[in-house]
Amino acid sequence: MKNILVTVAAVFFASAAMATGDVGRSFFTTGIDEREPVDRIETLAPSEERVFFFTEVIDMSDRSITHRWSYLGQTMAEVGFDIGGDRWRVWSSKRLVPEWAGAWQVDVIDENGQVLDTKYFRYGEDQAE
Repeated sequence: MKNILVTVAAVFFASAAMATGDVGRSFFTTGIDEREPVDRIETLAPSEERVFFFTEVIDMSDRSITHRWSYLGQTMAEVGFDIGGDRWRVWSSKRLVPEWAGAWQVDVIDENGQVLDTKYFRYGEDQAE
């Protein structure tokens, strides 16, 4: 019985160790320069056609994440990344058209389908409101 408990505990702690890691930073930006976002935005004017989503992950080496872009509850794109180090920066981008004005979101999802982070922005609407 003691051996079974030790084995179960070892499996539990090994699983917990594999699940470590976190999103250090994630947000929308109008561009990337030298692997860093140039600004942080929550809205995007209708005159802009492209938005980037930047994510920095910590302690997730040899794992993978996905950026899932959604508009009005519909998945519009999924972009996957393999994480190559303990501190890893990735970004994806989306070209937008005026017909897609409104609320957007990006989920950061790990290889097990767990949502690690979610961010929102609004596109193409009057910025004065």
